[in-house]
Amino acid sequence: MAKNRKKLPMAQSVRACDGCTACCSVFGVEEINKPVWEKCTHLNERGCSIYATRPQHCHGFYCMYQYGVGTVFERPDKLGVIFAQTNGKTDFTGEVEIQAYEVIPLAFNRPDVVRLAKVFGDRGKLVIGHCFGGKEFRFVGPPDKIAKAMRWAEGQK
Repeated sequence: MAKNRKKLPMAQSVRACDGCTACCSVFGVEEINKPVWEKCTHLNERGCSIYATRPQHCHGFYCMYQYGVGTVFERPDKLGVIFAQTNGKTDFTGEVEIQAYEVIPLAFNRPDVVRLAKVFGDRGKLVIGHCFGGKEFRFVGPPDKIAKAMRWAEGQK
């Protein structure tokens, strides 16, 4: 990492979801046969109806908001995008990067989303944007990482 790049801000403890259920409409959960990009059938007006016994996939997921990144106005359900670290190093950069999942269509066009993505990019991280529905990618970050990610994305088609 270059000397002039700052580390990403991380909280010492995990911030509560506080009613946000954005991840419940984006991620697939094999343990409960929940498809990707579909609202979980276990959501109700109060949140997750199986929260106490939720699958490990759900229990072990933490977005960047929970780690203290962003304000309460940038909570994923309000922002329209979930930012989260990749599950380990990516094949194309060999580093842990940042995934961004569009919860609301066209949310990547919002200035607050662009600003937050640039914060990660300015710190040397590649933001891998998964557009709503999962059929398209957007990338923000260092040009060399964007080039590697674009080659990877071409192979996904």
